[in-house]
Amino acid sequence: MTRTDQLILALGRLERRTRRYVETATLTVEVFRVFPDTWALRHFPEYPDNNKVMATLCHKGGPIRRGLMRRPLPGISLLELTPLGKTMAKQLEEQLNGEKLDGST
Repeated sequence: MTRTDQLILALGRLERRTRRYVETATLTVEVFRVFPDTWALRHFPEYPDNNKVMATLCHKGGPIRRGLMRRPLPGISLLELTPLGKTMAKQLEEQLNGEKLDGST
């Protein structure tokens, strides 16, 4: 699963729980909770790396530029999935659940 996939999955889970926009800091904590090996600070593995999250979000191949996420209020660090992102989050969740069920992960 790519970093973008992990962010999409985490934001999808947060949106289902909160039913509102999600702050980037909250996304950072959630993606670290689910995928700590990917999102930990380099020399402090017990802490999430917000810079890594922001770099992935804003990268030219990242979820914002690919139209999977958007910032509903420019200049404010809130995020939401686009309809395409919601579809992808659902597919990733199904894929992850399927892998757990058949024991391949």
